[in-house]
Amino acid sequence: MLKGGYLYDLKVYCGQEKNDSENQTVPTKVVTDLTKDLLGKGRTICVDNYYTSVELAQELMKNKTYILGTLCSNRKNNPQNVINKKLKIGKVVAEESNTGIFVEKWKDKQDVVIMTTKYVPEMVTIHKRSTDITKPTSVIEYNRRKRYIDISTKLHL
Repeated sequence: MLKGGYLYDLKVYCGQEKNDSENQTVPTKVVTDLTKDLLGKGRTICVDNYYTSVELAQELMKNKTYILGTLCSNRKNNPQNVINKKLKIGKVVAEESNTGIFVEKWKDKQDVVIMTTKYVPEMVTIHKRSTDITKPTSVIEYNRRKRYIDISTKLHL
């Protein structure tokens, strides 16, 4: 049983599907189709980097829904000054669009790029394995929520 989170819906990938929507990319259409009953309720949709995009963030915001997801560095419309910034471990750079979309890059062992419309860029110190670690709130929340996706995936295999 998943405690504190849940998998709302899923769609089995059966090969490339035809995109009937001229206005949306396939990843955005998949997410909006699967979450149509959740839209407009102030929920937060957690997605992985295949689905995360400015287009999806804007579509969810129009429907009063938040997004939180890792972001591919080469995705269209990414803020290049954030994506291309070289960081030292523990450092962060972020940018907010004029529509309220935050893109945040944090350096852990490797770069972590997050897009969110819910969390403002701020660092939080957490206690883990007898040591204090400082991470962006968005990374902490993504990891917490993604854990439920990973568990549900294992249960369905």
